[in-house]
Amino acid sequence: MGNLAEASGWLGALAVLAGYVLFSFGWINGGRIFQGFNLLGAATLAVNGYYHDAWPSVALNLAWG
Repeated sequence: MGNLAEASGWLGALAVLAGYVLFSFGWINGGRIFQGFNLLGAATLAVNGYYHDAWPSVALNLAWG
């Protein structure tokens, strides 16, 4: 489970960062695609936080997503 949780965390970080970059450069609008990146990122970062018992991170990412 450890490697899966770590991969989940990296996927989440990349998803949130990709959504931010794409939106900031005007390549996507603030609609469904942007929200999809945020939802994917928040969900996978929450999995990583759960694995590491990082409950503030889990709470933030569940609220964010």
